[in-house]
Amino acid sequence: MQLLLNNDYIWLFMQSPQQPIQACASLAHTELSESATLHRVLADQRLGQQLQASLLPAAELSWQAYDFHSLVRPALYLSGDTLDYLALDQDRHFFYLADVAGHGTASALGSVLLQGLMRQAIANGQNHLTPASILQAINQQWLTIGIEKHATLILGCIDQRSQQLTWSMAGHLPAPVFMQQGQARFLSGKGQPIGLFANAQYSDNSLDLSQPFSLHLFSDGVFELLNAQRLQAKEQQLLELVEQTSGQWSELLSQLRLDRSEVIDDDVALLTISRML
Repeated sequence: MQLLLNNDYIWLFMQSPQQPIQACASLAHTELSESATLHRVLADQRLGQQLQASLLPAAELSWQAYDFHSLVRPALYLSGDTLDYLALDQDRHFFYLADVAGHGTASALGSVLLQGLMRQAIANGQNHLTPASILQAINQQWLTIGIEKHATLILGCIDQRSQQLTWSMAGHLPAPVFMQQGQARFLSGKGQPIGLFANAQYSDNSLDLSQPFSLHLFSDGVFELLNAQRLQAKEQQLLELVEQTSGQWSELLSQLRLDRSEVIDDDVALLTISRML
């Protein structure tokens, strides 16, 4: 700790030596108190980071003929981005990627709440459960709880028996990137973010998965990792990136520089599902 004495302190010391000594002692005590407070805050943030990480699924999962890979990288300690993959039964597997608005503790708590609501909805689900019906229910629960945050997300379900993908979107960018036969494209879908409108409507979209494919979900933090300037150019760059890496998880991380410990400006989450055989 370094305390600097200016001319006022020197003059004060010449008039009354005790006063500047007391002032320096008070300043030192204040700095120590602030340092202790900062240490506690950082310790709490690190603990929160560990707890958030413990709630995420395994980074890699093989289910039936499908491979799941995922990553959540916070800009600091806590993240408003989250994801999960959950089995409804032996034939159907749900997955989602979500981004709770904002940064820090409030957004991180929102992401944890969303995880809980999603797991409860799928665990209690019946045969008629679809991504759109889940989003409809969670939107109502979110508004009832009164969370002063909204969330965007992509929720999907793979039915391995029918080899069908069904998905629904809640105001999320970028849209899911689907690649097949070397060509990448965005999947369409409309829907308002969770937690904004009581009358929000969500729709299901379906796609055949009988041929080899890879599906890529990103939070909007991925745009900060691309060098294009405008949103449309960034989206095109993202499609090209998936094609250039052939949808390979390790190559994708490398090209986005997420395979190394670099500071990033925004939380980022990635989820890739592939079927290559």
